[in-house]
Amino acid sequence: MNHVFISYVWENSEIVDRLVRELRSNNIVVWLDRDNIFPGQRWRDVIRKAISNGAYFIACFSKEYNSRERTHMNEELTLAIDELRARRSESSWFIPVLINQTEIPDIRISSTETLRDIHCLPLYDDWQTSIDKLSKIIRSRDESHSNNKSNKYKNSTLDKRRTRPVA
Repeated sequence: MNHVFISYVWENSEIVDRLVRELRSNNIVVWLDRDNIFPGQRWRDVIRKAISNGAYFIACFSKEYNSRERTHMNEELTLAIDELRARRSESSWFIPVLINQTEIPDIRISSTETLRDIHCLPLYDDWQTSIDKLSKIIRSRDESHSNNKSNKYKNSTLDKRRTRPVA
């Protein structure tokens, strides 16, 4: 399975750590800056690659995020929005979650949409139900990719059998 990238502000580290533990306990591979950027690496390049290669991008919005003027989360959101624009619109790649009761920022993703147009998951409302929903979304995509790979193999095997010369 590809990883899930989590974007957050450091003030929410404790609750994000809880989210990461929950996702990992559901066998979901999580990419977190503190765990995946190593000394000597160019962190912006590492983050850019992790976002574009991720199966999902989870943006953790909070009162703490909204109260900050500057944060690296803004850079991650900019990269994620660029990636989101390149993906099919029916893709659920960008998942906004609410850490606490707050507004999603009104950041443009196209001429007709903002981040507020993407349905969010309020973690603060019912933690376990939200984690179950999030895990189900992520696992369902992983399962569908596994099935597609399996079907491609089966189809290629069938195609090879059909093209054999008849004796």
